[in-house]
Amino acid sequence: MYIKQCDVCKNLDRNGFNQCKAFPDEIPTDLLGNYVIHNKPYPGNNGIQFEPDEDAEFFGYEDINSVEPRRSYKDFY
Repeated sequence: MYIKQCDVCKNLDRNGFNQCKAFPDEIPTDLLGNYVIHNKPYPGNNGIQFEPDEDAEFFGYEDINSVEPRRSYKDFY
């Protein structure tokens, strides 16, 4: 099963669609798809990064620094 980092982040707006405290308008695709791990500043994130919620450990996100980003199709060309 594939779980996005955003799904186990305390900052996710659970009532919105692809929105969070860092990105109230829309979470960038690079972060939403785990192509970039949100463990450091990202343009437009309002100084807010990933914070694990209560389910993060179960899905392997308790230490965001150890999570490997997904590879994009662009990595193969």
